[in-house]
Amino acid sequence: MQTSGKLYHPPGFYIDVYQDAVIRTLGVVFQNINVYNYDKGKFMKWVNFRLYVMLQKVRKELNEPFIQSQYSKTIII
Repeated sequence: MQTSGKLYHPPGFYIDVYQDAVIRTLGVVFQNINVYNYDKGKFMKWVNFRLYVMLQKVRKELNEPFIQSQYSKTIII
């Protein structure tokens, strides 16, 4: 999937943030593959929706001052 060129990739995300979201998304997809319903749409559309949601979650985590981020390794109290 990663080399297919079909994964959602919005402009403006740092590569580390994007790759973190992709890894998390693929984990969710592989753990929940049985939830995918082919009658509702194409597989890559489902994966890209999951990636979009994960990118929003990662962006929120990076902006949340009380979450220890893997990017900064600091906690602001």
